[in-house]
Amino acid sequence: MTVVIKSKRKTRSNSSEGGLRERAKLDKQLKILEAAEALFREKGFEATTTREVSERAGIAAGTLFLYVKDKVELLLWVYAQKIRGTIAEIERRFVAIQKSTQRLIKEDWEKEAIGFFQPFFKLYAKDPATAREFVKQQMFASGEGSARERNDFLALIVGWLERGKSAGIVSASTHSPTIATTLFAVYFLHLGGWLMKGGDSTPAIKALQSHITTVLRGVY
Repeated sequence: MTVVIKSKRKTRSNSSEGGLRERAKLDKQLKILEAAEALFREKGFEATTTREVSERAGIAAGTLFLYVKDKVELLLWVYAQKIRGTIAEIERRFVAIQKSTQRLIKEDWEKEAIGFFQPFFKLYAKDPATAREFVKQQMFASGEGSARERNDFLALIVGWLERGKSAGIVSASTHSPTIATTLFAVYFLHLGGWLMKGGDSTPAIKALQSHITTVLRGVY
């Protein structure tokens, strides 16, 4: 009996220690991400060094490289977190729309399309210069993370298209993944154009809406 009790106590202790280590790790990651984001915004991506990020995060210089191999990967990591949060917000909003909509009509369904992309313009408008660097680097990124986020986002659009099919708005013969990829490509084109040009994003969003409407003509 004594052995069993001792064993249980040891297990609980190990579990507690593991939990503390995990929380400490997450806290360290958060500090790195916050430090990098702030420095990129203040100094610009090119002028920021990984040593400065480490110093602001309050960690040893070498610790940063346990999480990322270089500054580009750090930039991608910062935006990966932002993108995941934005995708989660979009998903929650569309789930709420689906629950509140009793009868879906074509005009309302079509207007929902811009809601997938507008939040990203809002996200990138907070720091266009860093976002521009991120988009440039993302074009050449081949990491698992980039693919996962893109696939998660495309899955939301596919779900929206399938909802249109269920309502009889979208043709049953439409291949939803192809249309979702096309819409994403159109969005990325307008996003890149706006970031390169700078200024107000409203014209780019209006142009994107127009092109989305054109693409959707092929699904009815």
